[in-house]
Amino acid sequence: MKKEFKISIIVNCHNGEKYLSRCLKSIINQTFENWELIFFDNKSNDSSKLIYEKFKEIRFNYFSSSYFMKLYEARNEALQKVTGDYVAFLDCDDWWDPIHLENALPFFENDKFAFYFSNAFNYFEKKKKFILPKNNLPKNNIFEELINDYSVKISSVILRKKILVNSGLFKFDSNYNIIGDFDLILRIASKFEGFYNNIPSVNCSFHGNNYSLNNRNEYVDEFNIWHKKINFGNQKFLSKKKTIENNVLYINLFRDITTKKKINNFFQIFKIKNNLKKMKLLIIFMLPKFIIKQLLNKY
Repeated sequence: MKKEFKISIIVNCHNGEKYLSRCLKSIINQTFENWELIFFDNKSNDSSKLIYEKFKEIRFNYFSSSYFMKLYEARNEALQKVTGDYVAFLDCDDWWDPIHLENALPFFENDKFAFYFSNAFNYFEKKKKFILPKNNLPKNNIFEELINDYSVKISSVILRKKILVNSGLFKFDSNYNIIGDFDLILRIASKFEGFYNNIPSVNCSFHGNNYSLNNRNEYVDEFNIWHKKINFGNQKFLSKKKTIENNVLYINLFRDITTKKKINNFFQIFKIKNNLKKMKLLIIFMLPKFIIKQLLNKY
């Protein structure tokens, strides 16, 4: 295996003590060894730093913030610290299989690809249950597939630093709290080719403290803002404009039905082009509110 390149691994942490040891052990256990860890402590007030310090690993690098930053501001700060040729991300409650970085070797060896992501398991902590939500994605037209059904987990992403620095895309939009990775990956995919690995080598934790699960209204609000900011002068975005607008309608209807149990116009549901999504909205619309709440909080 080639060793002339280095991978910078970013772990952004704010009060991540519960799952942090598992995360850091999975980095040390990687079969590909030429990496550095950029551990960015975002004003934690738990034992995260003490847990980090137990790992006497020369490739670990600790950085901290003097104040609490929003997530994507903190990610951008961490990006400024990397010295590697590639940048991988791992959230502190997620963990990798030992072959995660090694599995990306075809991506590293082909300069036409700007980004990489792999399939990933969802792990529900409460039930200790793994679910593989996605099957094969096409090797080509990844942008179109992600617009249709976005499936990228940030903990599976690896970026080719040189291409993205030169193109000005080596930065998250810090105005977002939830969808910043979605925004960045789609902007990259609209300009460059990506490499998808169907082999799942990432485990993404779902638990009661997931910010995105606890702030669904904010997620929808950010998605609406993102839609208004899209550059439809980009031909790829323009070609998927109708799909994007349909997705916006769907998430707004889903939010309205599940939080208010009403929508301004019931017949808006029938504007949804995807039949499975349409059926889902109709079923949820007919369910009692207490059952909807149970389903949303199932895990």
